[in-house]
Amino acid sequence: MAQAAGTVLGFIGIYLTVRHGTRTSNREKSFDAYIYFSEKFDDLAAKRRRLRDRFESGDRTLGIAHVRSYFKDYQNLLYREWELFRGGVVAREVFDSWALGTHRYLHHANAIAYFDKDGQEKSLLPMEGVVGVLERSKVADPDFMDYMHKLVHLPLPQDEKTEKAWRRQVARIVAGIGKSKSWTL
Repeated sequence: MAQAAGTVLGFIGIYLTVRHGTRTSNREKSFDAYIYFSEKFDDLAAKRRRLRDRFESGDRTLGIAHVRSYFKDYQNLLYREWELFRGGVVAREVFDSWALGTHRYLHHANAIAYFDKDGQEKSLLPMEGVVGVLERSKVADPDFMDYMHKLVHLPLPQDEKTEKAWRRQVARIVAGIGKSKSWTL
């Protein structure tokens, strides 16, 4: 009887050790993902500053292709976040926060300026840039496209009262990931 109890306790100990190791591993993966995306978004912010500096210096070689490249890099990062969330590496609460940030950025009025082929000043808003990339994208994941579609079409909150409802709506969008079958931007 004592030997059976010892065996059972041994199996429980092994189970808890493996389970704790998995939990630590997922935390480490989540932390690694956070560090990775922090660095990548810092790189992307630096790219945006370089685009702004080139425009402000009158660099007429700065064209729409450069701005679209920035938005393509941005969309690719969003898709990588999405994949890690869907793969269980990124916690729901973290992805909710990232989705709020993505939504704010998409609706931000700070356009990126460039010069067209005639040397005229033009600009592209984040919403226009990201939607344009998605429309030309080879991303075949309908759930990602549906998620982005919903973020694009959800308006920004106008005050504190609508802020709480907006946060709940973004959380519902994230909670509904994988439950939709069609999309259009």
